[in-house]
Amino acid sequence: MNDNVLSNYVFGETYFPHVAIPINRKAGDTIIFFESKQLIWKIEKQLKDKKKIANNLNVDSLMAVDAIDLIETFDSKYNFFLPDNVNEIRNMYYFGSLSTLGIQAFLTLKEATNITNLQPWATMYNRLIDKAYNQNNLLSKNRLEISSNKLSKFTKYFDTAYQQKIKDLFSKEKAINHRILSTKDFML
Repeated sequence: MNDNVLSNYVFGETYFPHVAIPINRKAGDTIIFFESKQLIWKIEKQLKDKKKIANNLNVDSLMAVDAIDLIETFDSKYNFFLPDNVNEIRNMYYFGSLSTLGIQAFLTLKEATNITNLQPWATMYNRLIDKAYNQNNLLSKNRLEISSNKLSKFTKYFDTAYQQKIKDLFSKEKAINHRILSTKDFML
């Protein structure tokens, strides 16, 4: 474990996300976790301007982890920072690249941090897949292998058609980077 990196994220007994931005702390019922802070900047302003995003979510806050640092440094002896009103949060979604790294970050958040109600933001993953397949040149090489067990833990949240698309993508050693989505792709 790299203690220099870890010291950037741990304070006391708590591991903090890379970025945490409150949106609607009084009435929000959803937290969205992103694989990287670049994704937050795509929708943060729209949410603060009261624009509607996919699934018409009532967002409490946005959080970004640094996927590589989270996977390499998170230790289950730490608590993971969540807003103090977390008991009032109905939905917790994760979104990132459709790659081994992105899926591993999701699994680390869900399993190692014990955020049990976290699930992939399926609507946005479906949009990501559709956009990539409609524009064939948007697929990239997936440089890391993933076990079928881990892939199944992720794909179980999707309908059968998208489960198959994700499995096909990984069987061809392909990935889809979250950067292909524009701000407009996140809107209703």
